[in-house]
Amino acid sequence: MPLSVYTDGSAHDRGGWPGGWAFAVVRDGELLVECSGAERATTNNLVELLAALHGLNEVVARGWHCGARVELVSDSRVVLDVASGRSPSGKHRALAEAVRAAAVQAVAEVRWVRGHSGDGWNERVDALAGQARLSLVPARVRRRAERRALGAAGR
Repeated sequence: MPLSVYTDGSAHDRGGWPGGWAFAVVRDGELLVECSGAERATTNNLVELLAALHGLNEVVARGWHCGARVELVSDSRVVLDVASGRSPSGKHRALAEAVRAAAVQAVAEVRWVRGHSGDGWNERVDALAGQARLSLVPARVRRRAERRALGAAGR
């Protein structure tokens, strides 16, 4: 069974707002490690790339890539294209190069998964990235957004 590195990022559509990233490393359905973090002013592509970089670096640092098939699993085609070497990212070139280098070092294959489609591990890293993003959003703004969401759900 492969060692799967699930990654996701969460940021506001307009950019410049807080964002979060997360990864989970899974083998045979068992969670080996997960981690998340947040950036104060970011874009979705940036946090998606950060999630992949941190996840792949964790696998390499622990030596888990030695003798194991590694797959990078993401709902971001940008991340998978960068990791596989199909497409460099012009806007975040240094980060994209670091992701590509980490993917090469881990000998990682890439696999796309549709976001919000019920894949349990993808949903988990999505939730972790969202929580990380919200950790930097002021409480009053979070409460206002929650009230709006509850109102929309009741319609």
